[in-house]
Amino acid sequence: MNIREILGLILLFIFVASCSEESPIDEHPYETGTFTLRFTMNDGVNTKATAEISGANEVPGHADGYSYSTESELKVNNCFIAVFAKGDDDAWSKKICANLHTGINSQSGSFTIPGLTLPIKTDLMVIAIANCPTDGSLTSSNDSDMKNWSYSDWKSASVLSKERFDTEHTYYTFNPESLIKQGECEMKFNASGNLIDANDLVKEGVSPVVPLSQLAAKVRLNLSVSDKMYFKMTDGIQKDKSKYGVSISKIKLYSGIWEYKVGNSDSFFDAYYKKASGSSVQKVDDIVFYTYEQPHYDDDKSGLTVQMTGQMSKAQDGSFSVENTYTLYINPAITKGLVRGNYYEVTGTLKMDQSVITNLNYEVVSWNEKTVNIPSFD
Repeated sequence: MNIREILGLILLFIFVASCSEESPIDEHPYETGTFTLRFTMNDGVNTKATAEISGANEVPGHADGYSYSTESELKVNNCFIAVFAKGDDDAWSKKICANLHTGINSQSGSFTIPGLTLPIKTDLMVIAIANCPTDGSLTSSNDSDMKNWSYSDWKSASVLSKERFDTEHTYYTFNPESLIKQGECEMKFNASGNLIDANDLVKEGVSPVVPLSQLAAKVRLNLSVSDKMYFKMTDGIQKDKSKYGVSISKIKLYSGIWEYKVGNSDSFFDAYYKKASGSSVQKVDDIVFYTYEQPHYDDDKSGLTVQMTGQMSKAQDGSFSVENTYTLYINPAITKGLVRGNYYEVTGTLKMDQSVITNLNYEVVSWNEKTVNIPSFD
């Protein structure tokens, strides 16, 4: 073989290799840059109805800079990020990247992910699922790995919590440290990492931030005791062979990631908690729990229900007491049900002669940093 034939073979190998290489971004010759994205909790109240907003009382033990969230509820352990560009059909059909980012360990409600290789001067849609489940409970119309999901697969995604709760937990219903947070945001970058508009002009004072919202709704009971009366919680609710002080029935375990989904009989769960008998009090304000989104029911008894047992007495030492089981139907009308990302402070009064607590008031705010106010309502 002469030198000309050898050179010809080398050129042929180079040509074949260059033709067989795949573009990492759907075979489009995008010019890319390396960017850092910031993720932070959203601050808007979610409502399915027109509602005037007022303030709720601050949550005991809230995180710094927040009024209604604790550090546990803000914690983020991981985040799945999927980025899409528009295809020839003008839909988000070109997948740029999709990966689970671990080891975040944030309790501030904000975190950053650096080193993302993204196209410049290209419209992008960023999808983020913080505390993304890795146990198979997050599913979509695509049965394959989440990395292979299309944008439409993500929009159809849902989660069915595999948690089942017992009396060993110190929290009610979902674990606050693993609450799912989701968000999406449209972005476009220039080579310097600045956000730009449709005309490729820099958006002054705007940072690449993806807003996140809690997927669950949070409920806190803040109940007073009727005037000159005292309440002492007891373990009077029978379940199987055990007794409990609090039961929360019809907790929703199933949710669409982006929109409300009805679910089926497996979508609900009843939780029972044993409350140690403590001192007599004039306020019950330490029952906090979570549920996925639920509609408003025409019949209060069809929705989420809380029961607790206790002794009502006319003296702090428990004398002249009457034991009762109190029932609360948590079915707010103003937001047309329990809506994702909202914090509901439920106020009412425990009375000796009333087992069903009626005329409940709801203060509804976002969980997050900005306080948005809703007046109380019946």
